[in-house]
Amino acid sequence: DIADEELLQEIKNDVERTRRDFEYFRRPGTKSALTALLFVYAKLNPGVRYVQGMNEIAAVLLYVMSLDPESSESDAFWCFSEMMVEIKEGFMQTMDHSGEGVYGMVDEISRMLRSYDPQLARHLHKAELSLFVFVLRWCTVLFAQDATLPDVLRLWDSFIADPKRYAFVVYTCVAV
Repeated sequence: DIADEELLQEIKNDVERTRRDFEYFRRPGTKSALTALLFVYAKLNPGVRYVQGMNEIAAVLLYVMSLDPESSESDAFWCFSEMMVEIKEGFMQTMDHSGEGVYGMVDEISRMLRSYDPQLARHLHKAELSLFVFVLRWCTVLFAQDATLPDVLRLWDSFIADPKRYAFVVYTCVAV
């Protein structure tokens, strides 16, 4: 159907742009696996669907799981699905203005920045620089677009190990 074709094309476009600097992600087999993973996820989760940026999350997981080529795609899919249970609010427009969506994260980071670095908070406010742009990228894709892959893997170890489940992401944003 046309909606599926459009969804598949959107995913393919994003997969094509995913970590082009890294040879593993330029391989046709990797692109195919990443596309299939994201398409199946979107079809199984119509309330979330596919949103740009999910490709970055799935790519990191696929890379980590690639040590076992026989099951890397299925393992990455299940890890991605479980991870999305906890971070999907950042990808869902309906959650944007809730306390758990992107604006909730912006508010929390703004409060922390005012507390830990009031001078920077005042500067950003005077310059009318919104944290939204940074928070959207950093928090929704867990720094996957803005850090090298080895750094992302190290950060994710900390994020996933966080007993408060990803609260450390907010602290990392304030630190950066």
